[in-house]
Amino acid sequence: MKEKKKENGSIVNIMLKKKKIKKENDQPEKKISILVVDDDEIFRNFAEELLKDKYKLDFALNGKIGVDKVLSHHYDIVLMDLQMPELDGIEAITKIWEVKPDQLIIIVSGLTYDNDYIRRSKKLKNVFDVINKPFDTNEFLSIIENAEKEIRKKNV
Repeated sequence: MKEKKKENGSIVNIMLKKKKIKKENDQPEKKISILVVDDDEIFRNFAEELLKDKYKLDFALNGKIGVDKVLSHHYDIVLMDLQMPELDGIEAITKIWEVKPDQLIIIVSGLTYDNDYIRRSKKLKNVFDVINKPFDTNEFLSIIENAEKEIRKKNV
């Protein structure tokens, strides 16, 4: 707010709006890409409904297809089920990390694995987080958002 004095002694207050000027290098934030690797169609549809507006999504029906996709494309996040046909999640994660050791992976599983077991497992020590099915929607979204923050920090 600026104050301007008139000659006759009255004070006039002027409100100025600050307009953000877009700079040439201002780019909209890139959408984070997520590959959902799960043989469960219900979960894939659920994930799509929750994430489609904010993230770029792709899907794989089993671990083998998931590995092929990760090795031929870039994904910021991989949501990986553990129990799938063709190639289970642990084997898929191992194959992915052989080529892309920094790939961010979140395990999503209906198995009753203890999260501590997964964290202690030598093969899975770099897993970003574990989501056990069934899960709370808010918890699921919170973990995805935390992974997104981690990726954006690395990309700064």
